[in-house]
Amino acid sequence: MGINLAGMRKISLVVFSMIMACGLSAQNKIRINTGYQTTFTTVAEYLRPGESFYRIDSVFLKQRVHAPAFSLIADIDMNKGVYLSTGFAFSKKGIKSVTYPNYKSAYYETWLAAQYYFGLVLNLTYRVQLGEKAGMFGGVGARLDLPYGIPTNAARATGRSSEFVVPFGRLDCPDLSWTLHLGGLHDLGPGEVVLELSFLAGLTNVINDAYIYGRSASFVATIGYALHLK
Repeated sequence: MGINLAGMRKISLVVFSMIMACGLSAQNKIRINTGYQTTFTTVAEYLRPGESFYRIDSVFLKQRVHAPAFSLIADIDMNKGVYLSTGFAFSKKGIKSVTYPNYKSAYYETWLAAQYYFGLVLNLTYRVQLGEKAGMFGGVGARLDLPYGIPTNAARATGRSSEFVVPFGRLDCPDLSWTLHLGGLHDLGPGEVVLELSFLAGLTNVINDAYIYGRSASFVATIGYALHLK
């Protein structure tokens, strides 16, 4: 499944326009977040026509990826404590590595398979004020992660191992997830310090292979700073 660059540009433009429109209300905020993300990709394989073996039985997969996480989010005030949160996110996930044991030469070939993603975020958040300077929030939403950059090393594997390694390295499909997030905030200086925990549950196949299915699940912890736009 390829990436529709024209569609990606249109969606990004819509999100960027919403961020720019964020200045229309005194309660609107824009924040930058940095933190840590861990992702586990569940992998399953179906038997291919004319074959009696599964490739997943011939390789070792490291299915958990740990990586920094970054995002730029606009919180748009919808009144009565409800915010529409939208923006961009950058992350690395997928499969950490694929190892093929070459029994003939008695050594292991390991190919890296983690992929970089550019994400589009859309969340509905409810905020509760706790005193004059503190608050907490929670909400649900969706996130579309689009792979970018060159194909993974595993997708470009060569030699005899490529038949077994390449199918698990083709992490070039969009990853659509529903999200659950909660956190707290505290006034500091002209803005707010924001602590946030998020869970992302993948809804789509992230591996570009007709017989291999991969679905991601991520936990994200970030700290950010939000500025009031008016």
